[in-house]
Amino acid sequence: MKKLTGTQCAPLLMAYGSRQVKVQVFYQNRKYVNVTVWPDMQVMVKAPGQYEGSRQEELIIGIRKRMPWIVKQIDYFKRLPLPQSPRKYLNGETHYYLGRQYRLKSYPGKTSHVKLVGRFFNVSILSVRATGTLNTGVNEQMKQWYEEHAKKIILKKIDAYYSVLKKRLDSVPKVQFRWMQKRWGSCSPKGTITINYEVIKAPLSCIEYVVLHELCHLKYPQHDKRFYNFLTKYLPDWENRKKQLEEVVL
Repeated sequence: MKKLTGTQCAPLLMAYGSRQVKVQVFYQNRKYVNVTVWPDMQVMVKAPGQYEGSRQEELIIGIRKRMPWIVKQIDYFKRLPLPQSPRKYLNGETHYYLGRQYRLKSYPGKTSHVKLVGRFFNVSILSVRATGTLNTGVNEQMKQWYEEHAKKIILKKIDAYYSVLKKRLDSVPKVQFRWMQKRWGSCSPKGTITINYEVIKAPLSCIEYVVLHELCHLKYPQHDKRFYNFLTKYLPDWENRKKQLEEVVL
């Protein structure tokens, strides 16, 4: 996960009925207040630096207005299935690609490669490092395979959607990829779209949602009414795709 920059204040405890919700605030060089509830139910607020100090109460009032939505998101994430335990890259383990499950088969071989054969990931490892294990080699090969396929498929989707949207967008996107823990994608104020490699494990319909969502941020940076109207115009069923993505267990 990308480390947040800016000034971090002590967590705020916000009351909502009988509940207390901890809210983490970061003051940054930005124009708007952004409120995010992560799947692990952490609540994060990124706010312009002008709200730090004497204007913090004004920010708190704004957060209080969002509390019904914040609590609704927290309760929603509580109902979702728990993520799987960390992979050990052992034979028989389940791994995902484009929303489908595949079993892992790994073995020493004459070359190192990953192949999909039926419903299996076949992973051949040329050699095992002196300080490592076969499992470590499988992990590295799988990661490389996912990265290559994510770039190929997602860049193709970005090109396809951009060809439709380019007359409405203010800039050409710069695209980069990262392994991230808490988000599927992001769009910086300078128009750089970052896509999480992990999304290649989700169904293709979810990948399309992530791509178009971030492209729409080139036109409307905030999650406001204009943004969602724009997104709905080009992806009318985005809410169903978003819900499906949130329920993905990786």
